[in-house]
Amino acid sequence: MKLALAVVVALFFSVNSATPALAAPDAVSAPSPAAKASLPQDEPYQKTLRAYMATLKEADFQPENKDLTVVPVEDDADAKLRTWVLSLGPPAVGRKRNHSSVMIKAGLFTLESIEGAEVMRPPAHPEPLVDLANWKYAGNPYFDSRPLRLRAFVLQAIDMMMLDRLFATADEKTLLTQDQLASNIASFAYVYPGFRDVVPGEVRDACRAGLRRLVLRQLAQGPTVLHGRTQGMQTVQVAALAVACPVLDDAKITREAESYAKRMFTEPVFFSPAGYFPQGGTLDSFNGLSASYALWAGLASDWDFARDGLARFYRLKAHLTLPEPDAAGLNGPGSASTWTGPSHFSSLTPPDPFHDQWITASRWTSAAALTDEAACFVKWPTEEEIAAAAGAAVMEVNAQLHELSWAPHGLEPAPWKFAMASPFVNAGSQYFRKGLDARRKKLMGTGKESSMALLPVLRPGDYVRAFGDEFLAAKTGDHAAILHFGVIAEEGDPESGVGLGGGALSAFWTKSAGSVILSRGVGAWSPRYAKMFDEWRTIPTHAVAGVTAEGKAFTSARIVRPEHTLKADDKSYTLEVHAPIPPERRGVGTLLAGKLDYSRKFESTPKGLRVTTTIAGDGKDTIAELYEVLPVYHRDAETERTAAPTTIEFKAGDAWVPATTAYTEKVAAIRLTRFGGSVEITFDAPRRAKLAPADWVETYMTHNVNRNILIDLLESDDKPTTVTAAKSVSYRIEAVQP
Repeated sequence: MKLALAVVVALFFSVNSATPALAAPDAVSAPSPAAKASLPQDEPYQKTLRAYMATLKEADFQPENKDLTVVPVEDDADAKLRTWVLSLGPPAVGRKRNHSSVMIKAGLFTLESIEGAEVMRPPAHPEPLVDLANWKYAGNPYFDSRPLRLRAFVLQAIDMMMLDRLFATADEKTLLTQDQLASNIASFAYVYPGFRDVVPGEVRDACRAGLRRLVLRQLAQGPTVLHGRTQGMQTVQVAALAVACPVLDDAKITREAESYAKRMFTEPVFFSPAGYFPQGGTLDSFNGLSASYALWAGLASDWDFARDGLARFYRLKAHLTLPEPDAAGLNGPGSASTWTGPSHFSSLTPPDPFHDQWITASRWTSAAALTDEAACFVKWPTEEEIAAAAGAAVMEVNAQLHELSWAPHGLEPAPWKFAMASPFVNAGSQYFRKGLDARRKKLMGTGKESSMALLPVLRPGDYVRAFGDEFLAAKTGDHAAILHFGVIAEEGDPESGVGLGGGALSAFWTKSAGSVILSRGVGAWSPRYAKMFDEWRTIPTHAVAGVTAEGKAFTSARIVRPEHTLKADDKSYTLEVHAPIPPERRGVGTLLAGKLDYSRKFESTPKGLRVTTTIAGDGKDTIAELYEVLPVYHRDAETERTAAPTTIEFKAGDAWVPATTAYTEKVAAIRLTRFGGSVEITFDAPRRAKLAPADWVETYMTHNVNRNILIDLLESDDKPTTVTAAKSVSYRIEAVQP
């Protein structure tokens, strides 16, 4: 939680001044002591909690501060693997974004310190406190620490009572969203078992009563999603219920919670049939936050629909992830920073699906505990790494314990205010599934299961797979294509961003050349989003783009949801999309006075695919430029700094010549050479083509570098003209054998 860095001292004072001369004895009275802010006492459970807090002294919260020591883990294979999973995300008792929860002063947790001029909250997180106290490891001096467990209790008691008061006093404008409420429920329910055994029975009952009130409030309001206020956080509602149900142990609440949670894995507004949690109406990097909470719910519950949903999520993610052709990138996620994928459809942020938010090694392993569809993202440990895991975890926790002087959030308490909880939980360790070590060995072996440890494009065999009405992924031999024909905006929400779509080749990949053609996103949160149409020729997406004689840029990439027809079997596909090019754009107004109809046809071929694009107009607009745009991918400027840009050549006559920003006439084919492989784009009839004026270099959250090829659709000798007869181009994109 982000707490304001402020110190508020409770002032208790009285005035003992002499009576001034000539004043009547009763003319001056002593002022009343300053009012003392106390914890809420409106409900019976609140009175019980406060009464118990009043009995606790500073010594009750003072652990014996010692470093952890490294000792061998003498246990079965699963227990050792669990220690390795824990080492990927040890109890977060320090570091950036966390508080020094173990080392701050014990006196801050006493009722005397909490109640004063304002209700004060100690600068600490409860989740890592119970995680450290629960870590049954011979080298952990904090195992079963009563002071740590009581610190967690006090933090939960303060937050629970104050949150209840907030609901009692809030109006419609300040009422918390379901996401905000659920984040705190998840924290309360997760922490409760960690201190349950060190508090009296009536205190346990009081904690459960307070939790019950909040859970019933969440159930009564029903599942909601508010993208504009809590990006990606909606699935915390499911995690909260999954963790709370075992604590409350109420059959009726459990039934209602399961029904609630199931909606969030089955209704398209919450979970797309394609296999993702929509943000801004489409697949965006905020999807990673949603997946993290959904994963917590799947691990903490026995809900089949949650596990099925996560399997679909990771299946889509795997098919949208493409490795670069360096040795490390092809052999596993040890260098997964060289993995990439399309992101043009993202409405809010530019990262691709692999590089979504809250990406952690522990998250991959946690997911693989539920579904083999996530196994390709895990860098499974060797036996030596498993043996060294306890030492790595000890080193990290000790480093955090010694960061008291750094104290990113300060060492002093601050007045309580609502903050959306972001529980620091290593779900894979805390909800470890027995048998994972045996599955790890199968996935690392040579049997059928081992293929799941590879990205789909690296597995044996070919495939053609559709994901809802949005994506198609196809692989033949050593090349693959990804098509997108889905939604790119949240329908009906004027505040949502808009991605880039309209029916596009998202990626064309070969094992030797990598993602030669790759459509990338911009996203409404990017600083370039508002002015990206000033650079419309360089926007890296497969689209028809142009500009009117009046200088107004338009593109098929802004079609929110094209009409489509898909015919596919295990070996081939034909996809057709069509829609009018949007005649308006927010913030600009009218772009086109008339109508430009756009259509595309994608057909698989043994070596790649054929694309046919057609534009037909009613002649009401004078068009100055009109292009078929092919986004060529160069590299990631951060992780592939030494990689050479893709070589782009045009075949004019019998000669291959370097592509430039000037038109080359009668281009029969285009050759793209990247790393050690090549792809050729062959036209049905020669065309004029050139490069965009500059590279597209993204710097917000990603570092991708693209360069567009612009194929002239207007064919008017660079003179503005109207479009009446259909303008069309057809070409094959195919891998060239090295």
